[in-house]
Formats: sequence, C-alpha cells, structure tokens
Amino acid sequence: MTLQSILEKLSFDSYSRLRDSHSLGIRFGEETMTDLILLELKRFLSPNIKIIQTPKPAEAKTGTDWEWWIGSDRAGWTRYAVQAKKMHSSTLRYSGISQRTGPKLQIDVLDSYAKTNGAVAIYLFYNSPTAKFSEDGWNCCREFDAFQLSCTISPSQIVRPCIHKRGTKNFNWIHNKIESLPWRCLTCTKAKGLVVGAGLESKIIHLVDNPEYQREDSTQETQLAEEVENQPQRRDFNYAALPETISYARQRGVLTDYPADLYDDKVRSYPRRILVLESSEHEEIEDGV
Repeated sequence: MTLQSILEKLSFDSYSRLRDSHSLGIRFGEETMTDLILLELKRFLSPNIKIIQTPKPAEAKTGTDWEWWIGSDRAGWTRYAVQAKKMHSSTLRYSGISQRTGPKLQIDVLDSYAKTNGAVAIYLFYNSPTAKFSEDGWNCCREFDAFQLSCTISPSQIVRPCIHKRGTKNFNWIHNKIESLPWRCLTCTKAKGLVVGAGLESKIIHLVDNPEYQREDSTQETQLAEEVENQPQRRDFNYAALPETISYARQRGVLTDYPADLYDDKVRSYPRRILVLESSEHEEIEDGV
C-alpha cells in the first residue's frame, strides 16, 4: 500500500470508530485516538513506516504530541511538529485549542518548538461524523470523500485566531481555510505547499493586519505581531536527508536522547512520539517529484 492509501484507511477507521463511540456512549480523547492509530500503523508492517519511542526528560514542556518526518532521501524530508485535538461529538467544538501547558498556551509551546527546532507546526484534528461533513469543508483536489474528513490537518497559524475570536473553535470555521486538508494530503507536493506556506511568519502578520481580526480584538492581535517580531529566526524545516540520529533511531525503534542539533534545550519541549513516513520512488514519480 502507498503512504496515501494507508492514511486514507486510517481516516476511514477513525470515522467508524468515532461514529460508533458516539452512538454507544463511549468517550475517549485524543490520546486514545492517537494510541489506536499507532497500533494500526504497526499492524501494516510497512518498511516505509517507522514509529520511534522517545525518552522522557524531566521538567519538559509538552506542547507536541507527535513529530513527523515525511519524504525520502531522494526527494528530501519535511519535519512537522504535531498537536492532536479531538472534536467534541455533541458541541462539534475543539475546546482543547485553548489548553495551557503551565502558564503558556499550548499553541505557543508548539510554535516555539517548531520554529526553534526547524519544523512546521500543525494540528491534527480527529473529527466526529456528527459534524455531518459536506463539501464546504473539502479543500482537497480529489473527489469529495466524507471519510477523509475524519483525520485532518491545519497549520497552527490558521488555528491561532481561534484562541481569542469567538465562534471559531469549530470544524466549519477552521476547514473553510484552504490550508486545512485531509491528512493524506501531506503526501501530495501541491497540498503540502499550502500547509508549509501557512507556517511562515509572514502568514501571521497577514492575519494580524486583516481588519476581520482587528475588529474583534486589536490589542491581542497587535501583541501577537510584536511577539512574532521578537522571536528568533526560524530554522529551515526542509532536510535534504534524514538526520543521522533519526535514521539510526528508525532502525532501532528508539531515540535514546535528544541531540542538541535537532532539539534545542532552551525550548525544553520534546515530542511524545516520532513517526517517519518514507515515500517510495513510485509515489514520488506519480506525484511529479
């Protein structure tokens, strides 16, 4: 199976699981959803999919559920810092978007981790079928498939306005943005470009300068712009080859420590798990890489 077809299958399974959990009154959060997906990924026994266990350093901040490496040494790799959030099946809202890690907003920890360590900050949304998915939230170039809206991704800078803007922590508002896509789209070069582009600082400034946001809360958005200006320069999130430490950990299945060249000690934020998705040469040719 291709990486894209595997992600499609996982999204279909998540759709069925969330539908049944709602109808049967069984509640579980994003941690359970993520663990079930990890189990299914293991069951595929694909040589192109590797899950790496990570150490748990003391006093670390948790603002990153996953770290994804997607690509190959032929086409290059893109590194993603991923925060998972599950939609509430009754309210259809992502209440966890405003969650804090200590005194800091979780999204701030995620963005700081991504910028300092050289990754694209994205959210992975587990969406309940009770949202009654329609083509209004479909931004994929392929034919509409409601099952693929069960697992979607959106850049953190698309999600950030939801912290302060009322009526935005929901599927329709977030997925009305063209950068919000089925997670399978990260294996597509064209779609990946939308996600990566939205992760740049210029996107934040664009949102801040937009009168739509300034009318709501100009003070908070102006503060956001100032914070962006004061942040250190972003590290590149594209890698010509998989870093040696990650490559070695992929072979062993375990990362024994966090190398300083990939994980800045000043940020003190580390991923709970690392997923490496390697594309095949055939997939790259099909994608026009």
